[in-house]
Amino acid sequence: MLISPPRLPGQIENGEIVGIVTDPSGAVLVNASVRVQNMETGQETTLRTNSSGLYTGKQLPLGGYQVTAAAAGFASVTGVVRVTAGTTLRTDFQLPVAHRKEKVETRSTGAAPIR
Repeated sequence: MLISPPRLPGQIENGEIVGIVTDPSGAVLVNASVRVQNMETGQETTLRTNSSGLYTGKQLPLGGYQVTAAAAGFASVTGVVRVTAGTTLRTDFQLPVAHRKEKVETRSTGAAPIR
């Protein structure tokens, strides 16, 4: 029999993913799409960058996420991150110019959480 400890009031059970989306010159991409998909549940949400190129995914359940940034005229870029309790992960994207339909994939090797 597996017994789980009871949850304590105020126990943190989520985290955040934040980042900036830029073009190859480093200029921010306004209104870029950032799709955040939980790899265990398949649940996804689509975020948009603001006027500073910043996106924020708040109150995300713990687990692995596939994060894909896209904008018109640019190739999409995908990264994989793990959200842990009470952390804010910084995941920036630099989108290459799309010459034709193409996709670039990256893998995180354990980015340090921002606290």
